[in-house]
Amino acid sequence: MADLGSKVGLVFQDPETQFIMMTVEDEIAIGLETLNLERIEIKERINWALNLVDLKGFEQKSPDELSGGQKQRVAIASIMAMRPEILILDEPTSDLDPYGKLEVFELLEKIRNEFGLTIILVSHETDKILKFCDRVVLLACGEIIFNGTTSELISNEELINKSGIYNPLKAHEELVRTERNVVIKKEPVLKISDLSFTYPNQTQALKNISFDINSGDFIAIIGKNGSGKTTLIKHFNGLLKPQVGDIKFKSISITEYKISKIAQTIGFCYQNPDHQLFKNTIKEEIEFGLYNLKFPKEEIESRYNEISELLDLKKFEETYESTFYLSKGIRQRLALASVLVLKPEILIIDEPTTGQDFLMIKEFMKILQDLNDRGHTIIIVTHNPYVIQRYSKEIIILDEGKLIKKLSTIDFLKDKKLQEIAAFTPI
Repeated sequence: MADLGSKVGLVFQDPETQFIMMTVEDEIAIGLETLNLERIEIKERINWALNLVDLKGFEQKSPDELSGGQKQRVAIASIMAMRPEILILDEPTSDLDPYGKLEVFELLEKIRNEFGLTIILVSHETDKILKFCDRVVLLACGEIIFNGTTSELISNEELINKSGIYNPLKAHEELVRTERNVVIKKEPVLKISDLSFTYPNQTQALKNISFDINSGDFIAIIGKNGSGKTTLIKHFNGLLKPQVGDIKFKSISITEYKISKIAQTIGFCYQNPDHQLFKNTIKEEIEFGLYNLKFPKEEIESRYNEISELLDLKKFEETYESTFYLSKGIRQRLALASVLVLKPEILIIDEPTTGQDFLMIKEFMKILQDLNDRGHTIIIVTHNPYVIQRYSKEIIILDEGKLIKKLSTIDFLKDKKLQEIAAFTPI
């Protein structure tokens, strides 16, 4: 087994499942130490791997302090440093911005060419697969339904449509702007004023940010990895307290609300559903918040039936004994259900499309669109250009903790400079 581990490297979809050390440098070093390398070579490989993933200077940072995309790069670096003969990556770019995704694929191509590695990639990034991969194996219900070259796959339009695969050559046909993309100004439901926040390691994540979010908005918060997006939205429902500045929900500072009131009014779904889910069954997970808030049993049962039907989760309740066996995409949907069952006025979702195939993305976003049409305010953090162009009404751009611009999606799509700042590549 030890011999196999030195020849086959595996990078998991969720990088946090791989981390056990306190610093980035130690995280990369621990695998190298098992190879009995000399200290000087370990140091050289650490430097090489960090340069490879553009994280030079992060040696002494804790993995917990990094953004989702940076964590994934550390996971890749820790495996690359061991110089395996075969490299297996499970959704390695799911948490990266578009520029980061391209960098990783270019990096993998470079390593394959320079070191002759065999690379096996599990991914939904169809456009990158078509550009960089030689061969595609398509699975459905545990069976191989296609095994061939990328050109053979893209020419099989019937198979692509049947399988729900994202087809970048056809995606533009779905991006017709509609009346729902027109911004209708209403009363502010959240008012952010001069908000700043600094983490204990002195990283200033937010710098004097001010803007309003109006009732009924569908807003996409975008920007490069590490720009402060997740830190910002964690302030919206009290997960983080303002150090400087204030956030008002309907003219009252959010710090004055009880946690129970915030939970029922402002729902929050984490980027990683495993940070949110903890019950054994789908039913228990959906009902937990209602029981905690002492809802009547009849109301709990009614809401469970309503939400599980809306998100098509009952069939998984019957099939899976535990939520831990669900795919990441279904766990993401379950996390949404556990929040949505409380019927919040505002719904905040960090990276709603992570780990989902194109068909699931469309289904998931259709649910959010329907909720928005019913009057819910939707706030999402995303790198997905299809989601941004197809569903959002307004864009908030962050860069290095600063608010660059808040504008309509239509205006954003006309501004190449803002797209570059936001690491956005239009479809």
